[in-house]
Amino acid sequence: MGSTRSWQIVHFTAGMYVCGFGAKLLQLLFRHARPKGSHKHSYGMPSAHSSTVCYLALYTLFCAARHDLANGLKSWRLLSEMFKMGPETTMKTSWVIISLCICHGCFSHHTPVQIWSGLVYGACFATIWVHVNW
Repeated sequence: MGSTRSWQIVHFTAGMYVCGFGAKLLQLLFRHARPKGSHKHSYGMPSAHSSTVCYLALYTLFCAARHDLANGLKSWRLLSEMFKMGPETTMKTSWVIISLCICHGCFSHHTPVQIWSGLVYGACFATIWVHVNW
């Protein structure tokens, strides 16, 4: 691997896939049916979509808070400054994540419990994955 930034991108992307496939494995374990009216026939808990969206948002937020995104590029430094952990940023990020997931529930793909369990799984996974160093 060339640079630290390249390694971070690989780590971030690998985490996204591990999180999504982990949610799919948990769906097979829990065998929780999707709501009536859903055109999908697979199991729905936890929501893999909610898990992955939560992971993507929180991993990015955690890295920005640690200044891991600012690896020598001015644009990344500006982005890092914009995303410093603070109450406003945390609330905005939370509302974006929740809004996306609620929309997913409105289309009868998942029940609220499936969406919330996906959010919890994604948040836990992001918290652990951001500290994993291979």
